[in-house]
Amino acid sequence: MNMVSEYRLQTFGGVLLVLLGLLFWVWGGTAMKFNGMVTPEGDSLASFVRQIGILALLLPLAWTICTIKKERNQTSRWTRRHALISGFPVAFAMFYLLGKSLTYGRIYIW
Repeated sequence: MNMVSEYRLQTFGGVLLVLLGLLFWVWGGTAMKFNGMVTPEGDSLASFVRQIGILALLLPLAWTICTIKKERNQTSRWTRRHALISGFPVAFAMFYLLGKSLTYGRIYIW
């Protein structure tokens, strides 16, 4: 196989997960603000947790790099199917962490 199409699954999957995660983060924060969720006045940690939650978008990047390295290793038995199956827990962990970071320290005002 040539190098251009050999790792297309990992590259496309990683980019797609990052874009979907970013869309989820922006959409979730906007929906929460429109529905009346605010942060209490004295909670300075909530802002920090929400800003650092965007680092969950690095999970698909790490997954992409790790799966490509595992497939390139000649002695490894890692296949493309393993890469695809291992992507599902990475996607779940990313969306879970993004969701937790968005809802941390927010309360309804109505």
